[in-house]
Amino acid sequence: MTHGYEDLAGRAPKKVVHSLYDLGELATRLESPNTFDRLGDTMFMDSFEYNMGHWEISTGGTASSADLSELAVRSKRYSCKMDAGNVANASVQITAYNPYPYATRLGLEFSIAMQYTDDQWELILYIIKDSKRYKAEIGYHHPSNVLYYIDESNNPVELENAYLIFAWFKNFYTYKMVVDIETMQYVRVLAYGKLWDLEGKNLYYDDVEMNNHLEIAIKYTALTVNTKTCFVDDVILTQNEP
Repeated sequence: MTHGYEDLAGRAPKKVVHSLYDLGELATRLESPNTFDRLGDTMFMDSFEYNMGHWEISTGGTASSADLSELAVRSKRYSCKMDAGNVANASVQITAYNPYPYATRLGLEFSIAMQYTDDQWELILYIIKDSKRYKAEIGYHHPSNVLYYIDESNNPVELENAYLIFAWFKNFYTYKMVVDIETMQYVRVLAYGKLWDLEGKNLYYDDVEMNNHLEIAIKYTALTVNTKTCFVDDVILTQNEP
């Protein structure tokens, strides 16, 4: 960040006085939701403070829904409460649409709090380019405690098969994946305290008739009967990732 004269003096000399790490500290103190990895330049960020206007909501099964909630938050006042139920494999998905960026590495992260042990989440980035829909996806299957990614054959591949979480609706975990949209390959996955190197792993794709764009999707599924609930907060899409 540069520091110098007032904004009206656009040609005045300036000098760098704050490092990027200092700005990260400042962002945290000012309650920015972007405190997990802090790499890349933010393209899209939603901490669900106003409404669900960014998101298309789709449901499967009765009693499935997504809406703002004050019951549990990672940052600020609201999160997105996702209810899936009340039949086995009922689901709810929220999807946001973004324009296609220039070729770069993209990062997608979100935070989630779960309170059951028979549910599953999926974080998906669809990259639609030249009539192909590429899919980058990570997910967590709670009954087996498996954190996974989806490979080029559209099959789940374990990142860790004993990934234990503390299931409590106030306890948020943050996950981030980074992909290269020039090569259409994974780069890495991050969770609290861990990094998985996926450099060179190709993304799955299928053929579609769509204009170039990006889609962010978060899907939550109840794997048994009875409604299950999770809370999602701080969805962040970045570009220019290292």
